[in-house]
Amino acid sequence: MQKISLASMFAFFFIQYSMTAQIANQDQKKPWLSSYQESIVSLGKIAKADIGNNQSINYFSVVGSGMIFYVNAHNKTIPCLITAKHVLENVPDKWTPDKINLRLFRFQNEELHKNLGVEIPLRKNGKKLWIEPDNKSTDLACLPLLNLEEKLGISDLIIFPYRLFASKDDYFEGAQLFIFGYPGIVEPSFQTKALVRNGIVSWVSPSSPESNIILVDSDLYPGNSGGPVIKVPSPMDKFGNIVVGETPKFLGIVSAKKQAPTVLIDQNGKVVLDTLGNNFFTMESVGIGIIETAHNVKILLDKTKMLIETNKY
Repeated sequence: MQKISLASMFAFFFIQYSMTAQIANQDQKKPWLSSYQESIVSLGKIAKADIGNNQSINYFSVVGSGMIFYVNAHNKTIPCLITAKHVLENVPDKWTPDKINLRLFRFQNEELHKNLGVEIPLRKNGKKLWIEPDNKSTDLACLPLLNLEEKLGISDLIIFPYRLFASKDDYFEGAQLFIFGYPGIVEPSFQTKALVRNGIVSWVSPSSPESNIILVDSDLYPGNSGGPVIKVPSPMDKFGNIVVGETPKFLGIVSAKKQAPTVLIDQNGKVVLDTLGNNFFTMESVGIGIIETAHNVKILLDKTKMLIETNKY
């Protein structure tokens, strides 16, 4: 096996990122990340905040994240919101809203209490307006944004291109990632634009990596659900080959984080017990996230296209 020096690896890495930046910015002078962030939206509800003197204000409270894709049907481009299904409906948690508010990238300079987003209906006459995969266990949902041109400003809506979807060879353990979303752990002033966090792919299915869930090593929090995961170009591909000129690829959508019960310990190092003598537990993140793949997003978009074209939606 031919040995490659650390300096050579760094050189390849630097050249690759330089070329990626040039490709992403060949028609525009802006950070390459912006091309991805512009398609990301925050989803939320209207909440009230007490500001004292018996007064309160409404503000946009983040529930989750999403991304704008599209389907071509009836000779027109129809924007579609893709998010995690539990962001739109989570029966065990008694979350079954009839509407949700959506904040677009172009609202990033407006505070959450000044711009409450665009109200999007989720049900009509009791029927769900969003489409779910045939496999009900897949945590994805697609909401066609029909008849919302005036509300959303469709001409200014940034939709994500299919050419940047990951292929089978983009799914492998150790792949570097950027994870976008609106986690609720930060102050509202930081929730006007999608946060970027990093991670790596921890596990993929040995038989069908592109169609099964993948696990990633990254701390995810409520609000990340429904946000996109982007594979970042690295100097080495799945097979250990040195690669140059890769572009970032859409790898999938955040579904959930893995949690484990942890016993509570008091300041003296003793386990905290309840009045019945049982241990108190708290659910803690183990730093592993579950991702629904881009392949399954594409299947859901294809289903959406078929339903619209056959007038079944």
